[in-house]
Amino acid sequence: MFKSTDSLAYTGSATAGIICGLTWGDIGAIFGILFGALTVAINIYYKRKADRRAERLLNARLKFKRYDEETDTTIDNSL
Repeated sequence: MFKSTDSLAYTGSATAGIICGLTWGDIGAIFGILFGALTVAINIYYKRKADRRAERLLNARLKFKRYDEETDTTIDNSL
C-alpha cells in the first residue's frame, strides 16, 4: 500500500540498528581509519603537485642549458 514509505522506513530502521549497535570504541576506530585515509590522500595530492613543479623546473633548466651551449661565445686561447 505505501511502497515508497516502506522502503524508507526499512532503510531508516536498518541504519539506526547499525548505528545503535556501535560502541564509542567502534566509532572512534571508524573515524580514525577515515582520518588516516584522508591524510594519505592529501599527502599524495601534495607530493604529485611537488613532483610536477620539480619536473617543470628541471625542463626549464635543461632548456636553458641547451640554449647556453648553443650560444657559447667563449674565446679559444689555445692558439
